[in-house]
Order: sequence, then C-alpha cells, then structure tokens
Amino acid sequence: MVQERQIQQQRAWQEHQRLQQEQAQGEARARAQREQAEQERARLSAPPLPGVPGSTRGAGVDVPRVSGPATLQTPAHPPGGGLPAAVLPPGFAGSQPPPRPSPGPRPPESPPELGRTGAEPAKPAPGTGRGTGLTPGPAVALDPATRVVPRGDRRGYDLSRQGNDGSRTVVTQTTRPDGSRRFTGYRQIEDGRSGTTTRIYADGRRVVWGPDFERRSIGNGVDFVTRHDGRREALLPDGRPVYRDRVTTYRDPVGEQRPLIERTRYVRWWRGRPVFETGPVVRYYDPGFFYGAPVAVYRPQRLAPRYYGVYFSPFVMPVPAMAFGPMDEWVVFASTPRAYSDPVVLMGDMQIWSGFEEGLAYSAPWSGTPLYGSPQAASVRGAVAQMQQQVASQVQGNPGVQQQLGGLDFGAPPGYELPPVPQSPVAVPEEVRLRMREQVRATVVLMQAGTPLTLGAVLAAPDAGAYLFQTAQPLVVTDLSGGGECFLNTGDLIRLAAMPDESSGFATLNVVASGPGSCAPRSVVPVSLSDLQEMLNGFAERLENNLQRVEACTAAGSC
Repeated sequence: MVQERQIQQQRAWQEHQRLQQEQAQGEARARAQREQAEQERARLSAPPLPGVPGSTRGAGVDVPRVSGPATLQTPAHPPGGGLPAAVLPPGFAGSQPPPRPSPGPRPPESPPELGRTGAEPAKPAPGTGRGTGLTPGPAVALDPATRVVPRGDRRGYDLSRQGNDGSRTVVTQTTRPDGSRRFTGYRQIEDGRSGTTTRIYADGRRVVWGPDFERRSIGNGVDFVTRHDGRREALLPDGRPVYRDRVTTYRDPVGEQRPLIERTRYVRWWRGRPVFETGPVVRYYDPGFFYGAPVAVYRPQRLAPRYYGVYFSPFVMPVPAMAFGPMDEWVVFASTPRAYSDPVVLMGDMQIWSGFEEGLAYSAPWSGTPLYGSPQAASVRGAVAQMQQQVASQVQGNPGVQQQLGGLDFGAPPGYELPPVPQSPVAVPEEVRLRMREQVRATVVLMQAGTPLTLGAVLAAPDAGAYLFQTAQPLVVTDLSGGGECFLNTGDLIRLAAMPDESSGFATLNVVASGPGSCAPRSVVPVSLSDLQEMLNGFAERLENNLQRVEACTAAGSC
C-alpha cells in the first residue's frame, strides 16, 4: 500500500511539474512584452496592510506606494507566486476535504495516534503513561493523593500527587538513548470552565492546551500560539506581536474566491534580542489539508534575479565565516573555513546555524528575569523536590512497596534544582552539512519557479527518509525512545523514522541534531503533519532571508 501511494504521489508530482512548466512558459512570454524593471515591480508588489501604509514583503522586494487609505486588494492570482490551491495535485495541501471535527489539541500525556507504521505503541495507562511503546507497570498508591507508576523497563517512573487546589504535581524520570537519566517536573492545572489544561514546568516553560489552540512559552517568555484552523502567532512578554496570522481571500484564475492566510511579521531576532522591522513584513499561505491534517503552505516571494545570483555565482572575494555573526556560538562543524569562497557551502551552513541562532535567542533572558526565575517555576521546583523527598522516605520505610517498585531510585541527580547551564554550541555532523546543501539547492530551484515547498513533494521523493526537517517553532512532544516528553526547539534537525499513514495526522521522526534543553539526539518523537509543513515553510522563509543577507553583504562590500 505504501509503494502504491508513493507511485500515485510521484505521478501527481510529475503532473504538478508539467503544469508548473506551462505556467512558467506563459509567464516568460508575458515578461518579454514589458521592460524587466517594471515587470519586477509589478510581480513583486503585495497589497498593503489595512491601516498600515508602507508595509513590505521583506528586503529585496520593491513595493509601489499607494496614496489614500490602505485597503486590501483581491489579487487575480495568489500573492507571492506559485500555484493556486485549485491546481495542486492530489496529496497536496488543499486537495483533500476537511476532516471530521476533532476535539482540538491535547497534552502529550494522552497523544493522538502517533503516526508510526508497524507495531502499534502501547497505550498509556489512565492519567500516567505517555505512549512510550512500553507497557507501564501497575500504579502503586503511596497515600490517597500520591501514586507511582513504574515504566515497563523499570528504568524510570511517573510520580504524581494531587493537590488540595485540584492541581497535580508530576515528576517523570526517564532514561535517554545514551543511558543518562532525565527528570521532568511540572504542575498541571485543569480549568473546566475554559476547557484548558496548563502545565508549568520546573525550568519555567509553560504550555496551555485549549479547545482549539496550543500556547507555548519558553526561555525569555515569548508565547507561540497554534490555532486549530491553521493560524499561528507569536507574542513578546509585553503582548506585542512578533507575527500574527489572519484569514483573507483572493480570486483564482477562474474568478472563484479562495481562502488565504496572511502573516504579518513585526519583529526579527538579532544576536539574542528582538529588532523591530522598519515596516511590517507580509507573507501568504494556502490553507488546506494533507492526509486529513490542516496545513498552511507558504507561497515563496518573487525575489529579484540578483538574489539568486549570489547563490549560483562564485564569490569574487571570500566571505569571512563571521560576517553574519558569531556562528561558533551557535554550531560546531567538524571543519569550518575561516572564509567561504563557494556560496553553495556558505548557504548550506548558514541554513543550519541561522536556525539555531534563532532558537537560542528565544531562550536568552533578554527581557529581564528569565522564566526559570519566575515565582511559578520556583514554586514548582519546590513542590517537586518536597514530593521526591517524601516519596523516597515512604518507600524506604515500606519493604512491600520497595518490592512492588523494583528498586527504583527516587533521588534527583546533583544540580537538578540549579539554574540551567550556559548555552553551548550544537555539534553538527558532516553528513548533516552535506545533506543540507542538497536541500538548499533543491529549494532554491523551487523558489525560482515560484513553487511552494510542500510536505507531499518531500514524502513523494525517493530519498524522503533522508530529508532533514528543521524545527520552526518550539514544540512539546512525546519521547517514544526513552519515555516521558521533551521539547523540540527552533533549529533542531529531525528525520523521518517511518512514513506517516493516512489516518493519524502524525509522523514518527528521529532527532539528528538538537540544542541545549531539546530532545536528545537519537530520540524518537511524533510530530503532527501540520507542524512538519510549518517546518518546511520556515525552511523556505529562512532561505529567502539568508539569500537577502548574503546579497546585501556582498553588494555593499561589507562582508
């Protein structure tokens, strides 16, 4: 069945390429009838934001000024180029009917089906396990409010205590693939009136699951919100938006109104601090469904030819490795040149380190007191430490409980309650560097043609199992290899462990390279198809930004 599906997707992709080629030929004939400069301005224009004159689609895109009040225009073709959803081949976003209504996001303690082929992972015990693939042992009640659930391999446990206020304090001890222990402590609060579940972790991170949204706070307090209808937003601690989505419409070539997600970005990160854009940066996404999962597919910008020229033409003068920031603070390669003479090598490395640069910036305490030092986090750490001490005493004084728990160690390792260690650069294997160069090259070709980078195309490729997905937004996921849960942070690189099926809405992936505080390399984690497409969107957007950074650097001679 998988082979048949891959063949069908490959045929659909070939038809997609044929349609794209015809479209490109038509555009080439139209461009020949007008002057190149005027044509570039016409093609690169984007509608201004309502009430915000002078908004842009980013550096390198020329936008004509509009006099009078700013109004949202309805373009005859989707902004940003690419194919409208109406002509996407089967298996791509927008080609499938909406799924049946679902209850919305859920905490990883009770994850939806995990999207892995082969043997089905073990179901979690009610209120304890997290779908680790191992059958948990029977729950052992230490008192009316406290119970312990040993993991099936007896290398970890779930410890929980119900509070008088209705909240629940939880400690999970698991074993990483390298044999080291990992402790996760949090307080979980259920709000029946709003239908939300909130977790406050011992390191200060927060996750809120609502009926139709998921909200994640990390490091410096930036909030990332994913809504069930595909819209996303990120907010600074003071409430100002980093970016925000809204739904609008456009007319397709046959005159029908089609939905479109418009994302306006106000802030970018530079060396650990937020920098406000000179004007709002607007990008567009096609909403749709893939294997029943809601996705939004980014429409690449129509960049001027000079931005692609810096990729395909050798540098006249070598570009210093540190021209774009202290890359050695973000990543460590096996061999890093002092200067780059080949733009292909530079763009591949830059795609990796710029992702980790952004991810580390999110966790930098630029906004004052980091989340780790918040009163809520300190309260959780105190409750976790007290519970572990009391449980260790209870178990030690009860031989019967000791026998039931099989000699589990309830002591936390030294330094568990200390502040996080300073961020360290991420070690990136050479194989990852080489693979990233291939992906950057393929994506540049797609961008030149105005073709979106879609999950359907990636999965239909013969080397889909080698594709590196680069995490776009922080995610809390279940660790299927060691148990418990962990975080994927921006920049982390993951790779498919199994092809997703058509019903779960999830895929199973291996962690290849990750930053401090993230899921460890070799961890196996489930990721939703919606988030995988968002990773591809972020990959294409980051590549556009890097092309513009390199072009500005070389054109000005400031490298």
